[in-house]
Amino acid sequence: MTKVVGIVGPQNSGKDLIANVFTQRGFLRMAFADPLKDAVHRIFRIPVEVLWGDSSKRDTRTRKILQELGTDFARKFDSEVWVNRILERIERIEKGEADYLELLDTSNIGETVKIVIPDVRFPNEAQALVKQFDAKLIRVWRPGAGDSKDPETRRHKSETSVNEIPKKLFTYTFLNNGTREEALQRAEELVELIDD
Repeated sequence: MTKVVGIVGPQNSGKDLIANVFTQRGFLRMAFADPLKDAVHRIFRIPVEVLWGDSSKRDTRTRKILQELGTDFARKFDSEVWVNRILERIERIEKGEADYLELLDTSNIGETVKIVIPDVRFPNEAQALVKQFDAKLIRVWRPGAGDSKDPETRRHKSETSVNEIPKKLFTYTFLNNGTREEALQRAEELVELIDD
């Protein structure tokens, strides 16, 4: 059995904070952007820590490279490219095979494969996860989130498309309007609810 949780929200809304709580509880962290980040690392030599680290500390150049290659280029030629890649990765893990990106330690997976995906940005991504895995989708809302310093980044399709995901697909809404400690506590409660 595979249990998938997808997290949706604008830039700097708290998606990574929530995902980290899930990973502490045994969920594998996987992202639609993992193959893209791997390619960007290899091509542009951008450090792994920058690509997979705290996204709020990512510079504008790196963010633009990811947006333009991932959305403006790859999705232009195949709107399902990132959906297909993540479904392949999950299928490999379900079969007990290694993650081809070598980002995940899959050696201790039990009968239930538990995955958290903190970068659901497009309607087709959300729909695929719900259709394929009956995924639980969490919509994260935080006042002021998405207000990038760079207006071009803020208006990019990869940032605005989260608003196009049908509301009926969301299982939970996570209001992140308090302290970090309060958000962590609510995230713990949400994991308890989902991972019963």
